[in-house]
Amino acid sequence: MSKTLLICLLIFCSVLAADKKKPSCAAAAIQALSGEKLTTILTSTGKTINDLGDYDLCEATPGLKHGTFAFAVKPIGFIYLGVCLPDICTAEEVAPLGQSLLGMSNGTLLNSKFVFHRDETISVTPLRIIGFIVFGLLAIIYIMGVITEYTSLFNRGPSSEAGADVAKNKTVLGKAFLSFSPTRNLWKLFYSPFNSDDPLKVLNGVRVLSMLYVILGHAYYNVLLIPASNPTYIPEITQPLWWQPIPGGFFAVDVFFYLSAFLGSYMMLSKFERSKCLNFGMIYFHRFYRLAPNVFLLIFFAMTFYAYLGSGPVWFEQREKWIKDCPTTFWAYITFVNSIYPGDANGCVGWLWYLSHDMLFFLFLPFQVLLYYRARKVSYIIAYTLLAGNLILVAWLTIHFDVGTSILTNPVEGRKLYFKPWARFGSYQVGMIFGYMYYEYVKGNTPEGKKSTIGYKFFKSVQISKGLRWFFYVLGIGIMLVMVFIVTPDNRRFLRGRYWGNTFAAIYSSLCRPLYVTGLALVLMGPIVGKNEFLQIFLGSRFWAPWAKVAFYSYMVHLFVFTWYFGQMRQSFFLNHKGILWSYFGVIFISIFVATFFSVLFEAPWMQLEKLVLFPPRKKKKVEKLEEEPSLEIMKYNTGLQDKLDDTEVSDTYDTYVDEQSNLKKRAKDSF
Repeated sequence: MSKTLLICLLIFCSVLAADKKKPSCAAAAIQALSGEKLTTILTSTGKTINDLGDYDLCEATPGLKHGTFAFAVKPIGFIYLGVCLPDICTAEEVAPLGQSLLGMSNGTLLNSKFVFHRDETISVTPLRIIGFIVFGLLAIIYIMGVITEYTSLFNRGPSSEAGADVAKNKTVLGKAFLSFSPTRNLWKLFYSPFNSDDPLKVLNGVRVLSMLYVILGHAYYNVLLIPASNPTYIPEITQPLWWQPIPGGFFAVDVFFYLSAFLGSYMMLSKFERSKCLNFGMIYFHRFYRLAPNVFLLIFFAMTFYAYLGSGPVWFEQREKWIKDCPTTFWAYITFVNSIYPGDANGCVGWLWYLSHDMLFFLFLPFQVLLYYRARKVSYIIAYTLLAGNLILVAWLTIHFDVGTSILTNPVEGRKLYFKPWARFGSYQVGMIFGYMYYEYVKGNTPEGKKSTIGYKFFKSVQISKGLRWFFYVLGIGIMLVMVFIVTPDNRRFLRGRYWGNTFAAIYSSLCRPLYVTGLALVLMGPIVGKNEFLQIFLGSRFWAPWAKVAFYSYMVHLFVFTWYFGQMRQSFFLNHKGILWSYFGVIFISIFVATFFSVLFEAPWMQLEKLVLFPPRKKKKVEKLEEEPSLEIMKYNTGLQDKLDDTEVSDTYDTYVDEQSNLKKRAKDSF
């Protein structure tokens, strides 16, 4: 009780000192404290750190309203304090109290904000108006898409063949509207053909599990950003040995870079083999076309609808950390330069640094593929040189910026290294090297393929030798576990100083990500050559296929879901592992549901529009029937292309698969 009265007294003094000509707030507060509202004010005002008081009781009491102080603290995060005051008070009158507390904190508190939640308003800006107009037009187009799908509107003729795709009988305009039909896109998401003979289907499971791993890491990381009733327990969270793999979720992002480079190089090499040239303009356009509309719509959704989805004592601060800078920096996210400029991981959908990195890395891919065809050995030398150069650069930056081995120990890593593209480029190059080698293996399995390439020999040895497969399996898991557990001493010293010195930190920071994805690549060696039945069955199950398609949007929306959940808290969160894990599984379920919704409405329409209107499949030429069936090795050539054409991580157009099949039949015919 005494603490509450002291807080109220400080508020009144700060208000009077701020503006003696307007003592109305202080006078009204003194009057309320001396009347029947005393109990409500004392009950609804916080008494200690991160005590939000009783938000609903204060807001439900006539003449009172609830407000919250938010103090940024070193080295990361916020602490909160809720207060209940007369409704004639303004945030400008109460805010000086926060500034007074900053002076008494000896530098621990960095800045202070105060808001009355009832007075919060979202300014109507031209960008928000544009956002609402865009979503309104999209809603109309979605309705037209459903009408076009289930009626004869825009039909070219009186009827179509029974069982044929409805798009075949539609005009170009009809196909355009059909691309935006939510029901059609939802059906394609869950009922697309599944190639059970494709060894690369195991990457579906890898993609989904990596996405879940990322979200698990963020579940714990976000406890730093929410009001916790026991904040002193935060360092204790990191002590159990079983907890140490959880920060390893940050490596899962590198897995995405590895998969992007592996699939991108392998498929682009396959395409180049057929045409003997690469249309760089179309490659980059296709990549931008697949990603930019999704980023645009997500950011504008955050600035429009998402801003109105919550309420509560900390909703304003929690919401603003992800959207406050969007009106001024959204262009950097749409052009994928946000990881370089403005370079801040927060302020506007901060986790989209991943897409910026991936787009920047992709700029190298066509040139390196072209170099591979011109001079295969030189391309390997260039890839290894870029990898080595990246390791040296990261080691130097680690020492230069005094960065530790763990982002939990030294959050400066997030600003200087962790969120920067040069920290991840090594993982991308590892993926490209394995993509080269896997292409050589697949090509070598064809009659005209070379059997002398390093990729063919390497993967063929894995295919033949069960002992070698198990050796790589154990070695790969061992490498991944070492990269995760070796920083346990630093993780356990969370926010309390580093255990490992600068030399070790430099070596670890430069090697950990490339080695982690190399370990994963070794584990997957057996499955992608058709061996290691357990992993093939588990990771290559049909179950993962639809969720692999929404993994991209699950990553895009999961922190919005976290913020929406924790940002509407009426009481501070009691930290413990059970509570965090329980909320994690709830966020996973909601994130996948929301991601499915967004994937159907935001992502799938542009992919369908590309297939049906912009780059429709070429008509297949009639091929004479073969007297004999082509060999199994020929039929496996370039396997796995079909399921990957819809992946936003792969740069290719729809006609790749059609042309590949035509080319395959021609080669099969010639071989006989």
